[in-house]
Amino acid sequence: MGKKLSVIPGGNQKYLLCLARLNFSEEDLVLEAGIDPDVATCALELLELFVTPEEGDAIHAAFSSQ
Repeated sequence: MGKKLSVIPGGNQKYLLCLARLNFSEEDLVLEAGIDPDVATCALELLELFVTPEEGDAIHAAFSSQ
């Protein structure tokens, strides 16, 4: 996956950002209303494959501070 994403400028970062946004989505918001909770669970599993625990904590802090 990393090789495919590397041909897109910022591909790896965009992929991680999308996974993080899916993982931390809230059902009561308008844009996130159609996202199934299972999608958030799958996004978390994929995110855990790509980031270290320290990076995961930083991502969590970025999305939970809002």
